[in-house]
Order: sequence, then structure tokens, then C-alpha cells
Amino acid sequence: MRLELQHGAETHRLDVRREGETWRVTLDEAADPIEILSVHDAEVAFALDGARGRAWVARRGAERLVFVDGVVHTLRLPDEDEAEDADDMGAGGPNLTAKMPGTVVKVLVAEGDAVAEGDPLLIMEAMKMETEIAS
Repeated sequence: MRLELQHGAETHRLDVRREGETWRVTLDEAADPIEILSVHDAEVAFALDGARGRAWVARRGAERLVFVDGVVHTLRLPDEDEAEDADDMGAGGPNLTAKMPGTVVKVLVAEGDAVAEGDPLLIMEAMKMETEIAS
């Protein structure tokens, strides 16, 4: 997954991918990715260049406040429409949320399956109606 995030006046590109039990985050095509070791509530354990660290993430509307090494970094999606959707992203990686209560009644793919754009992922039931959610 690719994200663009604003940090002050600068826009940064993050490439996020899952590798086994961990996530790898590459910032602005850096040679050494950040390895996400664990996520528990708002605390993120990571490794960078062989050194381990911790960060804490808090949500404030469309912004994410990231506290690491005694400094708070404010990140936000540069596109206003995407910024409203940013509330649906958690610290644990990409998440899928619905704007109304519902129940996932059937998952159509398994972890690791190749999925193309538009492929059905799951069936969700809300208000006595079933809706197919596609990639």
C-alpha cells in the first residue's frame, strides 16, 4: 500500500507491505525500511538500522500525532477527501471499516491470496441487506 502524508509543509511517500508476521515501511524510497515489530493499542515497536524504538500514535480528526524520541510529529493525508477517510485507519495497519453497523457474513479470500482491483473480498450484512465489498 502506498500513502502520501504531509508533515508540516513537506509531503512524504510511505510504502507499506506485510512480510510474514511484521510490516515494513519505506519512507521516501529510503534504502533501509522501518520494520514494525508489534502494535499494542497506541504503542508501536519498531526497528530501524538495527536499533529498536517505540512510538505512540494518537488520532486527532484526520491527523495522526506520532510521539517518538521526545518529539511529536503531526501527519495528515494531503488530499482533503482522503483526510476525512483517515479516521478509518488504525495504528495496526490498513483496516476496513464501515460507516454503519454491519456484520461480515462471508469472507471470500484468504490471507496471501492474489487480489486484483474489483475482485470481491467479503459479503457484509447491514440493515437486512447483503453487500459485496470489492478491492
